[in-house]
Amino acid sequence: MTIFKKYIFLTFLVLLSTVIDTSAANCVDAVSRAFEKGNVSELAVLIEGNVSLSLPGAQANYSKAQAEMILQDFFKKNDIRQLHIHRKGDNKYTSFVIGQVVTSKGTYKLYISVKTNDQNCIVKEIRVEK
Repeated sequence: MTIFKKYIFLTFLVLLSTVIDTSAANCVDAVSRAFEKGNVSELAVLIEGNVSLSLPGAQANYSKAQAEMILQDFFKKNDIRQLHIHRKGDNKYTSFVIGQVVTSKGTYKLYISVKTNDQNCIVKEIRVEK
């Protein structure tokens, strides 16, 4: 009977770790989709406190309200045409995505860092560089 209990416990741990990994991946996917759509409202929901932004013409830590205005301005000036994801990664507390954004004004490198805790996604950094 003890072997059966150990088997059930190990199966439970494996399933739980799969769920945790999936939620971190979903977090990065949600942020990527919002960025690709140029949807500031969806991105703003995932910003808590301050966020580090590095966009053409704006590089600093910004409050949520400031970040919304800066992102809105970026999306207004740069119509997003495509988003190519080159790499995604995550660990226990942080997820990231590295890619390329094709806009009406040119192609940019993209890096987004997301903090994951208690099944919440919090965008900590967005970098868009030529």
